[in-house]
Amino acid sequence: MTLPTAMEQPGLASPGVLTSDPEEFIPAIQSAQEDADLVVVHLHAGQEYDSSPTTRQQELAKAISDAGADIIVGHHPHVLQSVDVYNDTLIMYSMGNFIFDQGWTRTRDSAVAEYELMEDGTARIEFKPYRIFEAQPRPVEGLTEFVHRFRIFRQLTKDTTNEEAIVENDERLYLKSIILMCWKIESSKKEDASWRLLFLLFFNCFFYPWLVGRIIISFTST
Repeated sequence: MTLPTAMEQPGLASPGVLTSDPEEFIPAIQSAQEDADLVVVHLHAGQEYDSSPTTRQQELAKAISDAGADIIVGHHPHVLQSVDVYNDTLIMYSMGNFIFDQGWTRTRDSAVAEYELMEDGTARIEFKPYRIFEAQPRPVEGLTEFVHRFRIFRQLTKDTTNEEAIVENDERLYLKSIILMCWKIESSKKEDASWRLLFLLFFNCFFYPWLVGRIIISFTST
């Protein structure tokens, strides 16, 4: 028996994977927008290990948004890329890895996105920072929580064009459409964050090596 190839038979009546040809995916999105309350488009595009979306990704996202998509979920680069809002469409250019076994830092940074539709018709996505250990995603926590969370949130916002749609609240990052919010950290939090970062630098660079050295000397002397 010969199985049909999804790439050869995608269409309105047959599920499959569309190519990134606008003549193919734009009509499909427009049709879905007419029939569905919420249209989510998955986009496999971008450059592997590039932390910023390419011009091609941005152009595709805008075309998909103009066609009627409410949410765009990007993947392929294996690293996190910035999120954005365009024409009330929530865009995630790349969510990085999730259950994967690549070992270097940027490929282990991840996030979980939770979509919430408000009663007034506005929407938001809440991002929770995760780190991958031995192919298993885990919430960011512990002594180095602040360092990992800061790096992940910075990566999710460094190329955001609609900065008014971003808000950081305690340990979570929000991306809002329609409702305009500012991504900001209160001055008291900045001061607290600075002290925590200085503590981690001191612990990792000075105290921990000193403690290990003392232990080694103790064992040697005994």
